[in-house]
Amino acid sequence: MTGVVLAAGAGTRMGRPKLLLPLSGRPLLAWVVDLVNHLPLDKRMIVLGAEAEAIRGALFSPHLRPSPARGRPMVPWLCSVAACLRRTLGVGDRPRCYTTSPPSDGEGFLFPPPSDGRGRGGGWRRCPLTLDPLPRRGEGRRALWHVIVNEGWKEGMGSSLRRAAEEAEGGMLVFLGDMPWVPEEAARAVIARAGDRPVAPAYRGQRGFPVYLPLVLRPALRSLRGDQGARDLLGGCQLVPWPDDGVIRDVDRVEDLHHA
Repeated sequence: MTGVVLAAGAGTRMGRPKLLLPLSGRPLLAWVVDLVNHLPLDKRMIVLGAEAEAIRGALFSPHLRPSPARGRPMVPWLCSVAACLRRTLGVGDRPRCYTTSPPSDGEGFLFPPPSDGRGRGGGWRRCPLTLDPLPRRGEGRRALWHVIVNEGWKEGMGSSLRRAAEEAEGGMLVFLGDMPWVPEEAARAVIARAGDRPVAPAYRGQRGFPVYLPLVLRPALRSLRGDQGARDLLGGCQLVPWPDDGVIRDVDRVEDLHHA
């Protein structure tokens, strides 16, 4: 199962980007990322868009450590050269893997090779650079994340779900980046009921997040367009009654941040 965080929007209802606004001492989006880190998932993915560079710069920082090949750290200028090469080779829109702490195998993070001409890469290559997320507290668990930049984010949520469906493994457990109050227990309850049909928590009958989208919906997800999202695919969704309104609360106004 792949955990997917949708974080590509521009925050138009608030009138400004919101995912990096502070909530209880941390960027809003950091709470969602931390929640997904704690869940038993096979893969973790975040889809960025309007504020991709700002979010990456705020949530992750370079973590230099010895290269397994030469025993020396990768210097910043070399990282810049690598980034230029990726852009030149046309792989900037391919997903990149970041680890939120140095991986135990000591091999760094992965970045994609050039496309094989059919829109697919030929396998991930290892690079001795790790990225550490800055906004974390306590003993927050850290894990490998696949970062996708959705260049077509203006199309709406459907385009982000489509990009995620192209890279996901198994079913998709979908979170929204502006919903920081989802209880971990609610997410685990959805995971426990995952099967061949959609599953979601519900507060007083209102469907919330995260939403589990089974593998059988993958073809439909890959054909999504515009801002339709997956709403039309949730017929027969199993609702898990939940007493906490955190499964439906999002941040649309600055005032919402002060009523945590």
